[in-house]
Amino acid sequence: MKNRFLLIFVCIFLSLVVVISGVLGIILAVKERDTLVKYGNVSMREGECVYLATVFKSDYIAYLNASGVKGVRDSESFWSSVSDKTGKTYGEMLNDAYLQYISSVAVQASLFLDASSFGKEEKNYVNEKVDKRLSYLGYTSKREFNELSDQLGFDYDDMVAGSRLLCMASLAYEAIYGDDGSAIASYPEECAKYLDTYTHVALIFLRTEDVYVYDENGELQYNDDGTILKRPLSDAEKSERAENAEKLRSYIENFKNEAAGAITPETFELYLKEKSDTDPDMISRGYYFNKNAEITAQFATAYPEVVEAAFDMKIGEYREALCSDSVCFIYRYAVTDGAYADTSNVFFSDFYSDAAEFCFNSSIETLASEVGIKDQIMTLDVSRLYSNSEYVVNSWR
Repeated sequence: MKNRFLLIFVCIFLSLVVVISGVLGIILAVKERDTLVKYGNVSMREGECVYLATVFKSDYIAYLNASGVKGVRDSESFWSSVSDKTGKTYGEMLNDAYLQYISSVAVQASLFLDASSFGKEEKNYVNEKVDKRLSYLGYTSKREFNELSDQLGFDYDDMVAGSRLLCMASLAYEAIYGDDGSAIASYPEECAKYLDTYTHVALIFLRTEDVYVYDENGELQYNDDGTILKRPLSDAEKSERAENAEKLRSYIENFKNEAAGAITPETFELYLKEKSDTDPDMISRGYYFNKNAEITAQFATAYPEVVEAAFDMKIGEYREALCSDSVCFIYRYAVTDGAYADTSNVFFSDFYSDAAEFCFNSSIETLASEVGIKDQIMTLDVSRLYSNSEYVVNSWR
């Protein structure tokens, strides 16, 4: 009797397992069927894809206007007109850009989930932001808003689901790197990758009329008005600098012609240390230029010829630049491993924030190609959708 009861119990239990497994299998199959965009932990159904398309369409129209495109308007005639630059219709360009956008949102949201969590509290936060936005627009209930769903192409649930994705995407950078990007210091491989985008040069400045004044400790001296104190060069000093400039020109010319007496890194360093008017603090470390760096931009306002030449040079190359107050000889060489960690080097003042943005954008661009997109979205004509600048949360802070 006892064994018979156990047998019945086991049979019932197994039956329940089979039923539950079957139900879960059906649910997963339905979810997979309804998923049109997939990457990592992020899945998008048709509703939120359409909602995001309406938001993107509005942003794309703004982008076209800001780019100087003439006659932009949300009309069939405009979207069917052809761009002189691409040879495609603006509608085709819109659809292509949307696919890139939806892939980017999917990747960013997935990266956020990898670095953080999005649970009940976060979902409620999004719901509150959506409700507040709709309340501002005069809607008092979900049902009232859904009366417009046929016109808009999406309903309340689609807006909430799409808004959650936008929220995660907008917070992904901060979740990974911190709000100022400083957390990238914990990713030395990414820092090294960004350091390689810098141009590292040694600069021999030979001033032509005056020189900066330093004290016995090598510190720059300043006038009462905050400007750098200078003194005129004597005739002998001018002659010495002109002679050194001619020697360096000759050495560089020999290097270009592969002749005897060519410049070498050692010769360049000798002149740099003993015969130049270069900032003493920069002699051993060199100058690091990057097109995104704030200090590079500031330096370029004083010596645009130097920065322009440096960016145009290859590693191991020498060049001369004529400046308003000096002659500058430039040698480009490889970056020093870990140089960005020197917090006293002003040329790396915004390294971490720039590196984080660079690596974040690079990751999105690379990973976006791995996003799975079904044909139903691939063939979506965004130009026929509502242009949505109203039913969207503008900030997630």
